[in-house]
Amino acid sequence: MIKDRSLRFSIALLLILLTLQINPIHAQVPESGDFRSGDGVRIIVWQEPGAESANINKLDISDDYIIESTGQVLLPLIGEVHVTGRSKAELAQYLRERYSVYASGLHFITKPLIRVAVLGAVHKPGLYLVEPQSSLWELVGEAEGPQSDADLEKIFISRSGEIIGEDLLEKAENAYTLEELGVQSGDQVTVMNHKTFNWRTLLSFGSFLVSIINLTIQVRRQ
Repeated sequence: MIKDRSLRFSIALLLILLTLQINPIHAQVPESGDFRSGDGVRIIVWQEPGAESANINKLDISDDYIIESTGQVLLPLIGEVHVTGRSKAELAQYLRERYSVYASGLHFITKPLIRVAVLGAVHKPGLYLVEPQSSLWELVGEAEGPQSDADLEKIFISRSGEIIGEDLLEKAENAYTLEELGVQSGDQVTVMNHKTFNWRTLLSFGSFLVSIINLTIQVRRQ
């Protein structure tokens, strides 16, 4: 039974990796500004004390938003807003102007978010929007923390099936940020467990399958 569960988990993980590699998370064309299509933006808003207008809590603006392929996000009250091509300060000023008709004394903070997959021995594997300045532990915390059998000395970063960083425990304990660790949007962070499972073989096999799929597509197009 344990072997069957391990096999099913391995197959599911492989499918996730294949999906991430076949369907890039954001566009390949470079974009200007602080925000990228396919990533996210965190909007934090606060209101000056005593401002005579709608209560900011009722506007429900502060939240994380996914940036669509069009470079837009859908915000309460004002609808679609184009964020790509803008700096953090420019977007904050634009939002202040747009929301000024609903409330006075508003101040905005905007932060770019990257999308990272957390896999392996964590309680809730999946894709998460996080700030590049977040620590590795904060990212793992988004996945509800490591499982009891997690091997924290064996955490690695992979990109398109290739391992680009491993044995990260010391750097994590020294509070290195994801940006300092070289994590980019679309990367995968995998927490291994103490079981003897060859993750390198799985990643290599995944890369091999992706190569075969791409080759097949090219042949059919010809």
